[in-house]
Amino acid sequence: MPKPSSSSVARSVAGLAALTFAAIWGHPARAATVLERSVVVEVRPDGSMRTTEKLRVRLEAAEDFAAWSPYPLSYDENARIEKLDARTIRPDGKVVEAGRKDVDTAEVSSAGVLHSAMKVRFVTFPAAPVGSTLEVESATIEQPYFPGGIVDLSPGRDRTTALSVEVRGAGPGFRFHVTGPTGVLAIEPLAGGVRVTGHDLPADRALDSAPTHPGPSLRFAWGDTSDWNNVAAWWAGLLRAVPRGAPEVRAEAERVVRALGPTATKQAKLAALARYAQRDVRYVAIEVGVGGYKPHAPAEAIGKKYGDCKDKAVLLVDLLAAAGIEAYPVLIRLDRFGRIDRDFPSPFDFNHAIVAVPVTGLDLPPGAPVAEGYLFIDATQEIGASLTWLAPHDQDQDALVVRGDQGQDSALVRTPTLPAGETRTLTIDLSVATAEPPTGDAKGQARLDLTGWQAASMIETLADKQPNEIDATLRGIFAELFPGATLGRLTWVPEREGLPHATASIQVTLPGLLGNASRSLQATSLSATPSARILDDRATHPLPIVLSPGIAKTLWRFRLPEAACQLEPQDTTTENVLGSFRQTLRFEDGLAILERTAETHKRFVEPADFPAFKELSLAEHRAEKKRVRLGCG
Repeated sequence: MPKPSSSSVARSVAGLAALTFAAIWGHPARAATVLERSVVVEVRPDGSMRTTEKLRVRLEAAEDFAAWSPYPLSYDENARIEKLDARTIRPDGKVVEAGRKDVDTAEVSSAGVLHSAMKVRFVTFPAAPVGSTLEVESATIEQPYFPGGIVDLSPGRDRTTALSVEVRGAGPGFRFHVTGPTGVLAIEPLAGGVRVTGHDLPADRALDSAPTHPGPSLRFAWGDTSDWNNVAAWWAGLLRAVPRGAPEVRAEAERVVRALGPTATKQAKLAALARYAQRDVRYVAIEVGVGGYKPHAPAEAIGKKYGDCKDKAVLLVDLLAAAGIEAYPVLIRLDRFGRIDRDFPSPFDFNHAIVAVPVTGLDLPPGAPVAEGYLFIDATQEIGASLTWLAPHDQDQDALVVRGDQGQDSALVRTPTLPAGETRTLTIDLSVATAEPPTGDAKGQARLDLTGWQAASMIETLADKQPNEIDATLRGIFAELFPGATLGRLTWVPEREGLPHATASIQVTLPGLLGNASRSLQATSLSATPSARILDDRATHPLPIVLSPGIAKTLWRFRLPEAACQLEPQDTTTENVLGSFRQTLRFEDGLAILERTAETHKRFVEPADFPAFKELSLAEHRAEKKRVRLGCG
């Protein structure tokens, strides 16, 4: 379970920092036609799966060949490729087979992974002009770590003429679930299997702020795996094979606790041991085969001073146990744009491991990451290591808390949503120059304050940069916020402890800001919602809209030449089930103050709440576009 690196927020702080797990390959925009895609998964008596696939793609444009060649086939150490044949059929009917020299193999790993058993076999098709057909036939035999699998049913960005997917031979206990929009797909249950077919499937359109992998997929499993306790029991079996409670772990826990003194509270011990797992054991993943699910021994993580998410989670559980504190490992999905398939118990969608601690005996502040009686701790959070903050990609997720030696007391719980800890504040303090005729030039300072994930992401992004690179990155942010401004001295203050916080300040000169007779401006501000125009796509693709729960606040403060000028205060507010937006204009101590505050406290906006989203988004973005009048008379 590799931990992805945080995305850069250097291009624009008005955008939302995001984590994604990149697919091994992807298609750029193109117009090829998938004439046939057929997949047959045969579950064999020994529990292995033999998957055969045939794909025929017709090239409709010159760029299609580069989009489909080379063609990848991925596999792990529990699988072997039995067959991989590829050919090009030219428009005149000539068939050119791909030779051995056209096939290559590469190891694949994601960010932070030191070694992985994942490989990809690439086949390069013989060169083909427009109108040619590319064909590939493959067969793979796999001994799955969990009795089940997933087949992607999405046509991707190319239209598909014929799709056929069949699973057979699974026998008793077979179950399946087709997620996402099924559209014109025909789903036919079989004895010990299922068949899914489709014809003339249109290409998927990329949607803004949409869930990860929104297209339909077929999930299937067999055997005694039909509920979440069975999934927990499967993982608990892997954990039982890991040496636990080693003397090295107990000694390290005692050392950390001893440093706190004899009067240390349970909460102080918990915080110290969590910081040790987060800070003293760095994140590095070595994933070979079932090692993607099975952790290394905690003693090994202590000795090497590194481990991946599940290594660090199980280490923290053992450290706490040595200190007499109850804690449990948790399987979770780390993904701002995605969730697990709650209706289909399996480990397929989990990609991360954290820790759950019962809150009994803890005196936690309001806003701590607590839900359903558990405090959640992510041992990979090196920035913001504390008991009071959980990264938003771990928030509002279904988490499998694995309790009991056999997983028998486990539960699927929803982690909390904590928008108050995720804030962005832009403060602009300006003095408007006095001149005849008035130019409206304004000078002063702009300050950007980030807390939570945005701060952690920015701190991590800039941590290894040279001073000139940090300066250029931050100036780029302010230049985007204030086009045409003259930027002066800049300061950067990161704070890694507790709730992550970072402040960037810069001197600004905004020429002609209030240069018109009415002394009005269109004030830049930070947004919490995307434009309501994204609902246009949802007319035919009713997928949820994914937001980032948090608070975006912008404060403009002007010292105007006409100090005696007074206008009536203005206050507009929109509030509904998704959040709120408020704009106020007031005058205090000779200052004109424009304040905008937008808050969202839901991550997934389902179609039933689209009207509420539209109301909130329109209120926010219309206010941003409307000129604000500060003049008198």
